[in-house]
Amino acid sequence: MTERIPLVIDTDPGIDDALAVLLALASPEVDLRLVTTVHGNVGLEQVTENALRVLHLAGRSDVPVAVGARASLIHPQPERAGHVHGAAGLGGVELPPSPTAVDPRPAVVALAELLMSSPTPVTVAAIGPLTNVALLLAVFPEAAARIGRLVVMGGSAGCGGNVTAAAEFNIWSDPEAAQAVFGADLPTVMVGLDVTLPTVLTEEGIARFAAAGPVGRTAAAILQQYVDHAKDVYGTPGVVVHDALALTEAIVPGTLGTVRRDVVVDTTLGAGRGADAGRPPVGLLLGDRGGGGRDGGPGDGGGVPGAAAVPAGPPPLTCVRPPPARPPRCRWRSPAAFGCSAARPAAGSRRPARGCSAAGP
Repeated sequence: MTERIPLVIDTDPGIDDALAVLLALASPEVDLRLVTTVHGNVGLEQVTENALRVLHLAGRSDVPVAVGARASLIHPQPERAGHVHGAAGLGGVELPPSPTAVDPRPAVVALAELLMSSPTPVTVAAIGPLTNVALLLAVFPEAAARIGRLVVMGGSAGCGGNVTAAAEFNIWSDPEAAQAVFGADLPTVMVGLDVTLPTVLTEEGIARFAAAGPVGRTAAAILQQYVDHAKDVYGTPGVVVHDALALTEAIVPGTLGTVRRDVVVDTTLGAGRGADAGRPPVGLLLGDRGGGGRDGGPGDGGGVPGAAAVPAGPPPLTCVRPPPARPPRCRWRSPAAFGCSAARPAAGSRRPARGCSAAGP
């Protein structure tokens, strides 16, 4: 029997984060050793409570949860994502409280100790803002160097954002941290919106979850908030569970094919803040959903320093999105650049415009 991969999930639950944690717990290929929490979709106390409750739901309260960064490295995170995930982060579903308290160690300390003590390389799946990973690099560089593989859900390979026209939410929440992580010499696979957006979980798929047992029924209930949001904002019947796709690559390396890229994050304070751009040749791997690497064979991204993800089929860095169900109205995009009307939302609105928040053309 193949040895199970030691896994850490750094997360801000979040609907798709919760699904990703449940996926990891149900996968015999990995051994979830630690969950660390970070500011992001909702406040730190709430995401930590959510992590404890999701583990308890799955009968795995034995997995330690360590509390991480409350805020971004330099500039405050401008906005949470309660309008997407629900005010408490789990789609309005209240899970039973966990009998287990959080680990007394700060997340970065817990992660460093695990990395230094593990006899086998540890995979870290970072599916929230990258603040904790950046702090690990700064405070415990010798521990960070022992990461076997870092799988990041974030960015979009220059193909547009889901929180501004340019930026994906996790990267936008702490661009300075993302730049520090992508600039480090870590074996990284970046799974961005250009890969996750075409990967849609339909309502039929959610119904299969609901029929699979008590945990599946709860997962389907949590996903309902995502379904309603997708219908309201994008006019589509399915949902994209970004973090679960990234966890699939962490669990089964080579699920996504990869393209080698250096990734640079915009840390200015302008309209492009949080945008990421991949440039050849020496850094991150951009993965496709076909399972075949573009730089040397299937799954060549597992363990090569610097990696990010792009969809199969079109050339690297070409964006793919399903056609919108109705004509889109753009909040941040120019008509010339994105083929949308110039209509803007009402003054003071902070919600994404219909059909335009997810990807570039």
